[in-house]
Amino acid sequence: MFGHPKGLVVLFFTEMWERFSFYGMKAIFVLYLVSEVHNGGQGWSNDDALELFGLYGMMVYVMGIPGGWIADKLIGQKKAVMLGGALLVAGHSVLAITAMWAFYFGLVLLVCGVGLLKPNISSLVGALYAKGDARRDAGFTIFYIGINVGAFLAAIIVGYLGEKVGWHYGFGAAGIGMAFGQLVFWKGQKYLVEAADYFENKGTEKAEDTQPMFPLNSIEWDRIKVLLISFIVVIVFWGAFEQTGGSMNIFAQDYTERHVYGDQLTTEVNQSMLNSMSTAGVPPGVVERVKNMEGKTWRGKDRFDAALADQFLDDPELLEQYRDIILEQLSIGGGSFALTEENITELTPNPFSFETGVPADLREKLLALTGKSYYGTDEFMTALSGAIGPENAQQYGPQIMSASRFGWEIPTSWFQSLNSLFIMIFGSIMAALWISLARKNKEPNTIFKLGIGTVILGLGFIFMMAASIEKDASVSQSSSMWWLVGAYLFHTIGELCLSPVSLSYITKMAPERMVSLMMGLYFAATGVGNWLAGKLGTYISGFGDFTVFTMIAGFTIAVGLLLMAASGALTRLTHGADLSNQSLENTDS
Repeated sequence: MFGHPKGLVVLFFTEMWERFSFYGMKAIFVLYLVSEVHNGGQGWSNDDALELFGLYGMMVYVMGIPGGWIADKLIGQKKAVMLGGALLVAGHSVLAITAMWAFYFGLVLLVCGVGLLKPNISSLVGALYAKGDARRDAGFTIFYIGINVGAFLAAIIVGYLGEKVGWHYGFGAAGIGMAFGQLVFWKGQKYLVEAADYFENKGTEKAEDTQPMFPLNSIEWDRIKVLLISFIVVIVFWGAFEQTGGSMNIFAQDYTERHVYGDQLTTEVNQSMLNSMSTAGVPPGVVERVKNMEGKTWRGKDRFDAALADQFLDDPELLEQYRDIILEQLSIGGGSFALTEENITELTPNPFSFETGVPADLREKLLALTGKSYYGTDEFMTALSGAIGPENAQQYGPQIMSASRFGWEIPTSWFQSLNSLFIMIFGSIMAALWISLARKNKEPNTIFKLGIGTVILGLGFIFMMAASIEKDASVSQSSSMWWLVGAYLFHTIGELCLSPVSLSYITKMAPERMVSLMMGLYFAATGVGNWLAGKLGTYISGFGDFTVFTMIAGFTIAVGLLLMAASGALTRLTHGADLSNQSLENTDS
């Protein structure tokens, strides 16, 4: 596989489906809990949902410690992966049951399953490479791309099923993905012979030695110390990063304009509006000029006005006379709303919809807005407040706008697919970058890479700060989805500098007899970061999203810069185990 061992293909696809399971759960976990009961959810508060989400995220990784110990001492990594996958399939099957006891019991099974599978499959990736093989970092990055192919598919498939069909359909679909992963791992055992785990080697001439796990010599202790320092950074990193499944997910749901709408005049639009424009007093000659805009695309009312003005350069007074009528009749221009009696009538409760129903008495008041077009959410919200009152407008505004908006609303959970999509795009680029730098003996040491990743992650939260400012300044309490896209892009680049490199680092630094245990400790640190993420998210209700996002940005950037400054001293403690800068001899990757 691109010059890497064949076993990497098996582990790639096994982990891909395991992450489909995990990230499918992550995509709808909080949304399910905070959704109203009549929409199939539990009606929890944001804070309570974030607390449970953080606890689940912590336990799912902390269980990597006993999972690694069980593999090292009792059954080996391969059997641990098989057992963990079976528990994950069982857990998602239970989650498909529409009862709260099933939700809690399913979570317990998932926690145990990930604890057995996650650290041990990563250890097997490291076992594919001999000591000093400089392909190791690139191999872990390729493996990491597999993780995110699964995560991308999960956010799209599981997220859509959960939000649009039923939450428990989404939970069940995640389990089907894990069943595929089990099949891949079982069928691919012949390609994993070279990845014999420490348990299989124990007592043979292939083993590192026959000494027990402890004690450690002085060099091993130095390397363990550096690993433990890197785990502290991991806690900080994931505490910030995992806002994606918590506070950023809620921000996307409540405060982000998620509609995709048409910004292009078509023949059908022009023909359907011709009679209405003529009835409104627009002369045929003016209508013909508007039809000349057919096929042109723009974003927003200002750009539409500019395109319209181009058709009236010879007679700007004519444009001034008919502009408002044209805009009202066409009801386009990027962000326009036009209520009709039909979509007002359809604003009713639906148990399989994420939207809340609008009371019948308010629907009657909305009829006063029928046929009027608005360009921008603030203008629409002002009119809505006048029709049904400010409090009702704030409560039901998103549902009303959703029904009156031209276009389609992006499911909230789909934003989490951006991280995986960006990793698939940039993951191979990062792997090639490390390989290229290694060939030139210019690759930075691993600790420096972790610092770079943490700084870039912090910069991503500047986009969330900007989204919060825009939201607070808007009457409709909404911001552009492009702020989220920018945040996810920076978070992804930061993750690629830290996460796959950290996995590789553990297999280089830990004594062979302790690899799975140290991998378990790494995932435990990741779990503590997940718990911290949930706790940080709850502070938004008291301090506001701008303040919390600013604190996260400042702290992560500071930690990253400090780590980069200390990277030389920490790397000396590895006693040459960080082989990032070895030349790539006899490889074709």
